[in-house]
Amino acid sequence: MKFPTELDTRLIEKELEYWGLQPKKVEPTAKRNDFVPIPNTLKARIHLFLVDPSSTTAAGIWAGVDIVFITISIISFILETEPAYNPAFTNPDHIMYPFLYWMDVCIAGFFSIDLIIRAITWPSVKGFLTNGQNIVDFLSLLPFYAQLFMSKMAFFDSGRILRLFRIFRVIKLFK
Repeated sequence: MKFPTELDTRLIEKELEYWGLQPKKVEPTAKRNDFVPIPNTLKARIHLFLVDPSSTTAAGIWAGVDIVFITISIISFILETEPAYNPAFTNPDHIMYPFLYWMDVCIAGFFSIDLIIRAITWPSVKGFLTNGQNIVDFLSLLPFYAQLFMSKMAFFDSGRILRLFRIFRVIKLFK
C-alpha cells in the first residue's frame, strides 16, 4: 500500500489496524495527487488529539479526564435536584457552597477550553457548527454562562429552566 510521503507511517498503520486491514507493506511513495492528504500541521495534530482519543496516550488521558468531569457534573446535577442537598448548591452561606461552586467553575472551564480549541482547530467553520457533538457541548455549557451572566443582573432570576440544559452533559457521555 502506498500513501503520500507527508503522512506518518505509524498513523496509517494504526488506522489500517483499527479497520482490520492488514497490508503486506506500507510505503510512503504515492504521488500527492493520488490522495487528499491529512495535513501534518500543529492545528491538525491538536484537532486529532481532541477528537480521537486513540491518536496518542495523552489524547486518551484527555478523553478520560473529560469523562470524569462529565460524570462529576452529572452527579452534581442529580444531587442539586435532591431537596436535601439543594441548599449546598444554592445557598452561599452553606459550608459546601464554595467547594461546589468552584468545582462547577473548573469543570465548565475545562469544557470551555476543549470546545474553544476544537473550534479553532476544526477544518471548517460550517463543519464545526453543524457537528452534533459540538452542538451538545455548547448547549451543556450554556446554563453555566447564562447563570453567571444573570447572577450579575439583579433583575434576572436564573431559574431551573437553564439548569435543565445541564442534561446535555449526560448526552456528552455518549459521544
